[in-house]
Amino acid sequence: MVRHACCWPALTDLHRFESADGSKSFYADLLRYDDKKKLVTVRMVSGREMHFPLSVLSNKDQQWVNGQKENLAAGRWLRLNLTGGVGQEYGDQGGVIKNNDQ
Repeated sequence: MVRHACCWPALTDLHRFESADGSKSFYADLLRYDDKKKLVTVRMVSGREMHFPLSVLSNKDQQWVNGQKENLAAGRWLRLNLTGGVGQEYGDQGGVIKNNDQ
């Protein structure tokens, strides 16, 4: 039997979040944090996206999320350029790859 590791998120990509009262915890990947609204978006191990207020997390996790703001911003603005040929440049912004000449 062959098992494919590609189907499961790598544990190293996940963060263990704990609730403010310490009664619950879960593993998820931090996707976004809206500093103005104090709203956190994560992708659960199941693949489902969840949105919740920062205040539902433990103080330790609130500090961790706040410490990830620069990384999240860099990822949002990251642009990958690929050369497709003479004068053809392809860029990735917002998850969409397009030909900049079009």
